[in-house]
Amino acid sequence: MPFAVLLAIVVLTGVAAPRMFSPSSPAWRLVWHDEFDGLTGPAPNPAAWRYERGRGLPGAAPGWGNDEAETYTADPANIGLDGHGHLRLTATRGPDSQWHSARIETVRSDFAPPRDGSMKVEARITLPGGGTGYWPAFWMLGEPYRAHPETWPAPGEVDVMENVDSDSQIHGSLHCDTRPDRPCHSKSGLGSAYTLPAPAGLAGPHIYSVIWDTNPKRLRWQVDGHTYGELTPADIGGKTWDETFDHGYFLLLDLAIGGDWPGPPNLLTIPGASMSVDYVRVWTAL
Repeated sequence: MPFAVLLAIVVLTGVAAPRMFSPSSPAWRLVWHDEFDGLTGPAPNPAAWRYERGRGLPGAAPGWGNDEAETYTADPANIGLDGHGHLRLTATRGPDSQWHSARIETVRSDFAPPRDGSMKVEARITLPGGGTGYWPAFWMLGEPYRAHPETWPAPGEVDVMENVDSDSQIHGSLHCDTRPDRPCHSKSGLGSAYTLPAPAGLAGPHIYSVIWDTNPKRLRWQVDGHTYGELTPADIGGKTWDETFDHGYFLLLDLAIGGDWPGPPNLLTIPGASMSVDYVRVWTAL
């Protein structure tokens, strides 16, 4: 795994590290990370991550709000370390044709930039192939969602990376407010797309990031350090922006199957494809 400095000092997963710097300006301080090191098979660190299971949350729309086909599990067939420094999320299909996969979220829900500073959330991910219906994502939800999932998207959702149907398009977006006639466009959200050099299953690993700045206020989406999308309060209104970002967020990784966006899997959809995550890191800067 890259990032030899971290390996050399043997920082524990999910624990704040000494001051370190990314290759770009400004100086970033690593404040949280998981490198997914460990033996083959074990689940991700339970002090850092928790599982979602089943077909949805109490009080929220079924199918995880998107009419998704999968049932989330903690089964090692669906989630575990690969023994080579990666977390593997795998979509499987049983004899009854029911799909199973995995979704995890950070125990912490207070990720936010410092006052007048910035926060960068990033992960190095290899996307699955698999065809129609595959929907891998790396994203963030506002802390109030945990107690009141029925209020989505008012607590805020920042999608760092989404990919559908194993194509070459990467999508970064923001969901906020609850009224479809408002600038956030509620269900569909606001965002931008980036084209990988190859379809998801052939594209190899890339670094997917979002930068949340407070001075000036903005969100920036990046692939491998290249900024391809940006939103500011001018896009959704200052009041809505402040309501969306006046609290912390938690991070999520999942591999969904089907749903309102990609549509259902079909006879050509291949079970067993995995989303492989090399690391997740959170940085702050002043």
